[in-house]
Amino acid sequence: MIFNLVMSDNVTKVVGPYSNFISPPHGTHPVYFSGVIGINQLTGTITAKSFEEEIKTVFENLKLNMEAAHVKIPNIVKVNVYLDDFKYFEEMNKLYSEFLGEHRPCRVTIAAKALPKGALVEIDIIAHI
Repeated sequence: MIFNLVMSDNVTKVVGPYSNFISPPHGTHPVYFSGVIGINQLTGTITAKSFEEEIKTVFENLKLNMEAAHVKIPNIVKVNVYLDDFKYFEEMNKLYSEFLGEHRPCRVTIAAKALPKGALVEIDIIAHI
């Protein structure tokens, strides 16, 4: 799917791998995904021993939900990332870029006081298909 990405000197500078805004093509409809944490699908608990391992589990869980909804990475238009501590911001940006490849949806990153089940990161997305 082709989105209208805005690249211009007349918009604010971004501080990570994301776009200022995206205009989805006419005729598409949104798919809203609830927040996902790094729950091991076999145990129902967070088993990661590091931030990297936990966010990779979050990405795996997002992929499961996206596949069920017939959504692919290029369909993502908006991402909300919740970190329990902003010390993970740079590492999150690196791993987030690896997950998305060259795709750059809009994004907000928020430091949350606490996340479900003691998670270090939670991510929700909006896609258009």
